[in-house]
Amino acid sequence: MIAAIASDDFGQIAREAHHLKGASANVGATAMYLVADKLEKLAYEQELRDATNLVLESKEFINSMQDFLTRKNSV
Repeated sequence: MIAAIASDDFGQIAREAHHLKGASANVGATAMYLVADKLEKLAYEQELRDATNLVLESKEFINSMQDFLTRKNSV
């Protein structure tokens, strides 16, 4: 998604955000869903304001989920 943002590829941003939104909804990750929803809307509006920050926010959320799952599996 970072590459799509860097090249102003709004179609790719929208597709990836939509996939992320669906996956987040499937596992009940509401915070991630909301970030992906914002990214998708920005892409449809062809507006990149805060897009990079939203991607960084989603990365932090993914890292938190991975840490949680790693700790849970090691117990």
